[in-house]
Amino acid sequence: MEQFFSRLMMDSVGPIAHRRELKEITSARESLEADDEGQQIDGLAGLCNLLNMATPLTISAIRPSVFVPLLLNCMRKEHNIDLVLLAARALTYMVDAISSTVFVVVSEGGVEVLLTYLRDVKDIELLEQCMMCLEKITQNTTCASVVLEKGGVSALLMFVDFLSSASQRKAWSSVVAMCRRVSVINYQHNNKAMRHCSNFLLAGQHITTWAVNLAMDCNFLFSTSTRKYLFDVSFCGTQRSVVQMQENMDKYGIRDSLSAERQQNRIFRLHKEKKRVWRDKALACAMAIMGKKRMSGSVVLEFEYYNENGSGSGPTMEFYTLVSNELREIKLKLWRLSDEAPNDKYYQPHNGVYPQPVPESSPLLEKMESYFFFLGRFMARALLDKRILSIPLSNVVHKTLRGDSCGVYDLIDIDESLGKTILAFVQAARNGSDVVVMPHSTSACRVEDLGLDFTLPGKEFVELREGGATIPLIASNLADYCDLVTEYLLDKGVRRFVCALRRGFNDYIPLCALRMLSVSELREILNGHNKLVKIEDLEAHCQADHGYTMSCRHVRQLFEIIASFNEEEQNAFFHFLTGSSHLPVGGLASLQPKFTIVRKTSSDDKVREQDQLPSAMTCQNYLKLPAYDSKEQMEQKLRLALSEGCGAFLLT
Repeated sequence: MEQFFSRLMMDSVGPIAHRRELKEITSARESLEADDEGQQIDGLAGLCNLLNMATPLTISAIRPSVFVPLLLNCMRKEHNIDLVLLAARALTYMVDAISSTVFVVVSEGGVEVLLTYLRDVKDIELLEQCMMCLEKITQNTTCASVVLEKGGVSALLMFVDFLSSASQRKAWSSVVAMCRRVSVINYQHNNKAMRHCSNFLLAGQHITTWAVNLAMDCNFLFSTSTRKYLFDVSFCGTQRSVVQMQENMDKYGIRDSLSAERQQNRIFRLHKEKKRVWRDKALACAMAIMGKKRMSGSVVLEFEYYNENGSGSGPTMEFYTLVSNELREIKLKLWRLSDEAPNDKYYQPHNGVYPQPVPESSPLLEKMESYFFFLGRFMARALLDKRILSIPLSNVVHKTLRGDSCGVYDLIDIDESLGKTILAFVQAARNGSDVVVMPHSTSACRVEDLGLDFTLPGKEFVELREGGATIPLIASNLADYCDLVTEYLLDKGVRRFVCALRRGFNDYIPLCALRMLSVSELREILNGHNKLVKIEDLEAHCQADHGYTMSCRHVRQLFEIIASFNEEEQNAFFHFLTGSSHLPVGGLASLQPKFTIVRKTSSDDKVREQDQLPSAMTCQNYLKLPAYDSKEQMEQKLRLALSEGCGAFLLT
């Protein structure tokens, strides 16, 4: 660039030379306009020479509005790589020499052409040339936004590992230029994407639009609610897409001007398919319904129990909770056992459950694989129907479901103690030391003194390499040991389970859709709100009716009792109220219908109001609360209802 600008400052070029260059410009344009590809190659070579050695007068004679469409026309002739490469080079020179060229390139669809050759590599030199051109285009902040919208980040980084250091620097420079626009375009992109994907004519076809591609490549540009909306209207089928659009219009008051009658006449309603199941065989029933045959994604599944009266969302939400709990039972041997007491019924690691690594020779392999295939479908079905699961998966499981790579640092999410030990070994191996400081210890010990061998920690019958039980762990093989443990826990020992989980999920929702959501967001959507509810939340998002007001003594006492509950007790309360142990994403504010407290009376004069237990109508999130004489009596009766009143849906 410095040489180029120095040439611009030269004033020694005479009129004869200038006329000659003008003639060469005209000749290059005529060659590019010809149908003969040989002439076009000659014209491109001449234009490259002109742009590379041109004077200020010559530059002023080259009009981007004329030459850019001709260059892009040559670049679209994919069958002739030499022609395309020369056209890309000439375009790069022109963008570099004439600043207004970038706007013509964008308006003529040049960004899409360049990105096409990044995604579909036909020639490494062509790829690097396109990358160089995009780097110069993204130096303009307005054009950087366009490249970002067209999926530029993923295209630039797709094959970056295979490029030269210089080309890698150009790729990262372009990505940085695009990301600098984040704080400026965040709200613009949110609003623009919402408007774009609220077009009913595009229902179910958003997967190819700029908004969805941008949300998958750069999900940090959008709010969680916007990305969840794009997820719902793009990957869940046409009918669900239309219904989600209608709900979004209702939510933001777009239908307020319509009559109540017209609001009832929706374009689409999802068909509800009811299934009867046995309460004490929830997992077996779920696997019979979802595990063997793929069901239509355009219907909403609702569940009822044999010998019970309840129906609707309450029993359905509880069914997902029951199945989740059965999947966590220790007797199934699906999950890696960590710190649970021997008598625990369920796996309850604080970091979430992780598949039990097993060798290929294990007789349990096929049965476990079928459970994980079902779990994938079960999770996708919960996302489709907006149900909440009660199976806290490890962050590593969510990462592998999304297709993210995992490494040694992820071991801490599986087993904190083991993960810290392996990291201590890794540090010692990097330092070339034969001593290691173990976690929770201040003194070092020799690696040989640990008495370990090449078997999986906690599973001495699983050898990490052939004859591993007879290979002692010493300083010289410490790095190999760490690599083998990490590989077995994150890949080799769970590969079939992870593949089955992904296959099952993909039956209902494309796996690429998960790129819109972060690991923490995916976990919250599947498992619901996990923060304790406070009095302020209850006051803001609850209502009282039929005998109570929000300011009355009984409602105030109820709020104080709920807010005093610990996490387990609040989970039990909301299970009693809604059928699910967890609130949806957003907490009480997102609960539909709204949590309502009504007074419970009796039509039988012989039954005193204070003797009755609270009851719930889960389909409407109604709590029927008698007017107790004291707060202590209310808490006692409520706790009794939580412990005795679950496990069946009866008429109250």
